[in-house]
Amino acid sequence: MSRPERNTYLGGHQVAAIMGVHPFKNELDVYNEIVLGDQQEKNGKMERGLIIEPGFIRHIKEKHGLGNLVEDVFTRHESTPYLCGTADALEITAGGAVVLHEFTVVDSYSLKSWDHRPAEYKHTQAQFYAGNVRAGMIGLHAYVADECRSITHWLDFDPIYYDQMVNRCREFWAYHIEDRKPPFPISNGGDPAASIAKTYPTDNGETVKASQYLRNAAMLYAHARDAAKMADEAKKAAAAGLKYMMADVAKASWDGGYISNKNTKGRAKINWEGLARSMMGNMTSSEIEMLIQTHTETQRGSRQLRVHFQKSDT
Repeated sequence: MSRPERNTYLGGHQVAAIMGVHPFKNELDVYNEIVLGDQQEKNGKMERGLIIEPGFIRHIKEKHGLGNLVEDVFTRHESTPYLCGTADALEITAGGAVVLHEFTVVDSYSLKSWDHRPAEYKHTQAQFYAGNVRAGMIGLHAYVADECRSITHWLDFDPIYYDQMVNRCREFWAYHIEDRKPPFPISNGGDPAASIAKTYPTDNGETVKASQYLRNAAMLYAHARDAAKMADEAKKAAAAGLKYMMADVAKASWDGGYISNKNTKGRAKINWEGLARSMMGNMTSSEIEMLIQTHTETQRGSRQLRVHFQKSDT
């Protein structure tokens, strides 16, 4: 199957954004990517995924015995050509069942959305690809980079959710992409470029004479900013005194409140640049894990001061 130009179709990440579940992208971002040709710049986490995912996929293949896994599969809706995208891998079982596999790399702070169920945007993306290839089951695999462990969720394909995605994306394409209408109220006679300029104003516009109301609002803001700064300085000074008096005491309480010192654990930090320079081709998953551990440093923990007063009923 030939792959069209990237700005001529809606892929998995964009479908998740249109469905309102993508944490870093919204409908306007999708419009700008398709119509204006905006491209997302690669960041450190994206580079990390490109480095780790090939070895992680090999690890999952060995762990679950997925010898007949086909990677990098381009999928397309059977009747809507602009609904397509690249799935990480596809498996045809001995019984002829189709299983779609998606892989991702996360940090420990993301576990609240992965330990019990996969993150919503990855779930949406995988359901979209599964519907395109008529897969009956989905394997969502996450590698927790700073803990060197993996999580796998097995999910059934949800045809009702897939139909909802398809219908919503068709509406988005017809109204916003074909009609060139950004996904927010149109102003300036329906000119999309003018609407975008109005929504994202630059700093080279005209200077106007401020009204008394605007000056009063600015004065209130300045007073609040200064008061917040003074309060923050007073808080730091008071905290220093409390820490000195508390010494190594874990908690001091009284009727109606308490002061406590909470020890926080050290956090693992990975030197991704050093890891990337040390990577070599055809490394096994265990070799990759050892390499990650070599480039991991544990930062020292700290003590957090907490002061609590019970609220009065009056």
